[in-house]
Amino acid sequence: MTGERSDKICPRCGMKYSYIERREIGNNSYFYAVHVSREKGERRIRKCYLGPSSAYIHVTHLHQDEGLELKGLMNKNRAVEYMNALIDYIASNYHEIWSSEEASALALRSLASRLLKVADEICPQPQQQQPSMERIELSREDLEALIQYYGKRTKCSEKVRERARKLFEIIFSPGEKVLVIR
Repeated sequence: MTGERSDKICPRCGMKYSYIERREIGNNSYFYAVHVSREKGERRIRKCYLGPSSAYIHVTHLHQDEGLELKGLMNKNRAVEYMNALIDYIASNYHEIWSSEEASALALRSLASRLLKVADEICPQPQQQQPSMERIELSREDLEALIQYYGKRTKCSEKVRERARKLFEIIFSPGEKVLVIR
């Protein structure tokens, strides 16, 4: 038995407990929240069962197909572990769970949507920063080279043509740009 003092709230009854007791029975150990109070001068002890220290042995056998290892109330991460096991189960057995691929797709999308809403409420994503606009400065000669080569399709020197191609790639690459003509 352990006897640590605590102001924790019991996950079973919602009341404050005094300490957690650990009992060894056979090869297993089990947790109890121990509530100590005084009534009419007498010390009263009430215990709430919190589950095994590792996993429920007999009940877990009933959920082997789903890959669930059911845990006691002391395991704070159990819901995430259950969800991971269920996702693995659904991914490999969806054809047995739902009558059609369309039904499974709709159900999975609905579940995923609900989970995303919960995630956004718990931990909202920061607003996406707007990418800064790229500033491209062109001389009047550069602009004339672009117009001459791409607009009028007149003969021009290899140097003007190469400059026009480079500028075209820069100007029409993805993203927002501000063109400044000097």
